[in-house]
Amino acid sequence: MKTESFQALAPAEVSSTGHSIGSLSTGLAPVGATEAPRLAEAQSLYDFFQTEMARLVGSRGIPVEAQLYLANLCARFTKADTLFVEQEGRRELEPLAFILKRATETTDEAQRMATLRHLGDVALYTSGFLSDRIEHKGLELGYFIQMGGLAYSSASDLAARNAGRRPLQSLYVALSTHFKAMVHVLWELAGRANGTSSNLLKAYDDWRRTGSERKERELVRAGFVLTQRPVLC
Repeated sequence: MKTESFQALAPAEVSSTGHSIGSLSTGLAPVGATEAPRLAEAQSLYDFFQTEMARLVGSRGIPVEAQLYLANLCARFTKADTLFVEQEGRRELEPLAFILKRATETTDEAQRMATLRHLGDVALYTSGFLSDRIEHKGLELGYFIQMGGLAYSSASDLAARNAGRRPLQSLYVALSTHFKAMVHVLWELAGRANGTSSNLLKAYDDWRRTGSERKERELVRAGFVLTQRPVLC
């Protein structure tokens, strides 16, 4: 693991403890910190973000597996207990240095890889959707980008050492290599969230809950890919 690469970065963020950086401008409120992706629980949001990623990636050269991972990440971090942690009765963004400390202290390689992935995920999502608030808190955006890229790179090194986790290596390499490009995609998505994207997300949520054919036509006209009819309770 590239511990020496992180050491010069980690101290810069410790002073951010106790400050809440905030939530996504769409009104969705990501909170908490879970390790395993829960794609099935966020299927409708995943479909939404997957469609948006396909629109925004353009010629940036981001591999498909990284695009799908990014869509899943966005869906997960709009759910409870995935981004912010509870600290003294408040929801706070855990400093990256603290997540890194957990990764370096564990002796379990699977847990270390999962924690490094979470570090990369938090850095990526935060750099993309909360960059203005990062800078408002006096933190360097470049620090978040560098920490995230290094986290995914270190996770890929761990995956390469274990036959059972080796299939994940190429994904983590892609996430590390294209980290900055993915941040730019999230910046565009965040900008769209003030208008078209937020309206589409609301339309998708209405379609998922009600099965409205009018909302379905609206989504299809906008180029939205609907994978299946909603299951109504």
